[in-house]
Amino acid sequence: MENQSTQTTKKRCRKNERGAALVTVLMISFLLLVAVIGLLLEASMNTANVTDATAEQQAYYAAESGIQSAIDVLRGNSEYQKTSGDRIDFTKAVKRLSSNFDGDTNPEPRLSRWMNYNAPNCGSTGCISLAVTPTNPYNPQTGFAYQVTVADPDNNTNSLTYNTTGRIYTYGASLGNTPEKTFSGNGKSMTVKYNSVLTKTLDFTSGSASEAADLGSFTITGSDVIIPSTDTIRFEIVVKMTAPKVLNKIIRGTITSPNSTSVTLTFDTQLLDSAGSKLALDIPLNTKAITINTNSTTNLGGTMTPFEPVRLLVRSTGFGPRGAKKQLEAIVQKSFLDGLAAPATLTLVGSKDGFVFQPGTSAKVTYSGDDIASTINIPSIGTSNFDNLSSVLTELNKNNVKTEPLPLPTDVSEEMPEWLKDPYKLDAKIQEFRATAKSLPGRYFPNEQGQTQPVKGDFGDIGADPPKGITFVDGDVSLTGQGAGILICTGKLTLDGQVDFNGLIIVTGAGGIDRNGSGDGTLQGNTVVAPYNPADILNKNIVAQFLAPKYNLNGGGTSTIRYNSSSISNGLEAVSNFVKGVAEK
Repeated sequence: MENQSTQTTKKRCRKNERGAALVTVLMISFLLLVAVIGLLLEASMNTANVTDATAEQQAYYAAESGIQSAIDVLRGNSEYQKTSGDRIDFTKAVKRLSSNFDGDTNPEPRLSRWMNYNAPNCGSTGCISLAVTPTNPYNPQTGFAYQVTVADPDNNTNSLTYNTTGRIYTYGASLGNTPEKTFSGNGKSMTVKYNSVLTKTLDFTSGSASEAADLGSFTITGSDVIIPSTDTIRFEIVVKMTAPKVLNKIIRGTITSPNSTSVTLTFDTQLLDSAGSKLALDIPLNTKAITINTNSTTNLGGTMTPFEPVRLLVRSTGFGPRGAKKQLEAIVQKSFLDGLAAPATLTLVGSKDGFVFQPGTSAKVTYSGDDIASTINIPSIGTSNFDNLSSVLTELNKNNVKTEPLPLPTDVSEEMPEWLKDPYKLDAKIQEFRATAKSLPGRYFPNEQGQTQPVKGDFGDIGADPPKGITFVDGDVSLTGQGAGILICTGKLTLDGQVDFNGLIIVTGAGGIDRNGSGDGTLQGNTVVAPYNPADILNKNIVAQFLAPKYNLNGGGTSTIRYNSSSISNGLEAVSNFVKGVAEK
């Protein structure tokens, strides 16, 4: 009995442990509650993230729409236009007063003259909604919109720096670099001298469309001498533009003396255009001539406009639902040739060894640099060296072929655009044209066995839908009929019978151009023969040189080759406004 009592007294007292199970249950319940809240929060946050990601993606697509809309405007396809007939170009696009419609006080150019900013309650300055209708206005919480600004990344439009040099020479002789020439007779002498401009910078930051340009002066000393009418005395003023672009534009003309006490300067053209920079001479438009009395100096002036940009920076901000916002930037390039066409209607680039120029024997054959579309005149035939020019003049005189009185065929080597200065640069452009033609259905024609070459009506039609703006033939080809746009042939181009083409023709094959048969064929625009060997380009150890150009016209009929700036512009615009890169900001 005693042992049982002792064991009873030794049992643990658990009165202090009452409620422990409840605490444990509460703690576990709390942990489960936290976990459940976390799961619910994660689920709700994930839903919000998905929704925000969708809104951001929609804002991204809206920004892409802005880029594409701007390109469409630059290509002239805008239906919204505040001023009837106001054609867009890159200069107008980056100038606020011409880019934005009258009354738009936005400080940045944003193409509002061609794009309808129909959502004033979007962004700080209004947007272009993708779904605005009179009964469905833009809603920032549910709508999609974009706004666009454009800029010139190369700073082409703010200033222009240039200098001038001059030369006076007898036509048909070497050009030389002498800025004066003395004429003698009857024991008397008279000297005509051009005085150059060292350096001048024109400032366009005030927004002016053009600025006064100093183009030097002419000084006449001596008298009682008349320049023989049998001599054709030419002058050239080389306007060397050094910034923001480096290129030359040449003012040409003829010097005569109507009497022994004065000299008349007759200019080939009153207006010159280079990369969109227009130079207008202060001379009478009807006569294009000024008379200078002997023993006096006359200044030559004019006005110049800035260069047109060849690239644009298009910045598009896209707006999506619930405040989503994305910004894209794109570089848009105007054309492969940077706004620089060939300097002559027929431009023959290359060496003298093997040079061929047969202008035709018909009295109805005409070469003209008189622009059909403007008052600009360029040389009818241009060569890249004096030896080839001499051959051209010999053949023209021998065959009594007509060229327009002015401008005369000339050496245009100092005016070659960048893409025609050497075979490497030309080949780089040819590669770009080839890639573009390959990306378009039916515009690339390889020189392979069994491949179909262009036929009548298939070598370019900028009025087609879609436009056949480019025709690229790798190798020899024979064409007949009509075409337009850009025609590139890397072999020999044969034009059979009546062939009419409006635009730019570039032939790089050693065989050049043959125009055969009778017919009333007309080439309007620029025709360039600049042959080179592609193998020399691939072999970097060889210094590639242009080969001798060949141009051969035979057969009867009326044949005309004439400058047409509009045809060239239309052809280049049919393959233009390329997006060179897009970055998300």
